[in-house]
Amino acid sequence: MKEVIKNLSQKQLDFIHSELGYDKEHLDAMSEDEFYDNVYDKCCDIEVETTCEAGDGELSERGKIAESLVTVLGNSIEDVEEYLEEE
Repeated sequence: MKEVIKNLSQKQLDFIHSELGYDKEHLDAMSEDEFYDNVYDKCCDIEVETTCEAGDGELSERGKIAESLVTVLGNSIEDVEEYLEEE
């Protein structure tokens, strides 16, 4: 988990802080379950919300950052699941 957090951009970290209230220290202190419940799921909600608001138009900056976080965090979940399946 710490590797994923370490690889987030400052823009993504700023977004998490402004939208969800968690700074990097809070993120580092979270368990994996807490992180996905409190950050990933909420970013998914923001992505859905902003996608609905955009309709056929362009996604807002807020939506684009949420989308990038969902992609990065989702890929890390997928990597862990693939690793566990191999064992």
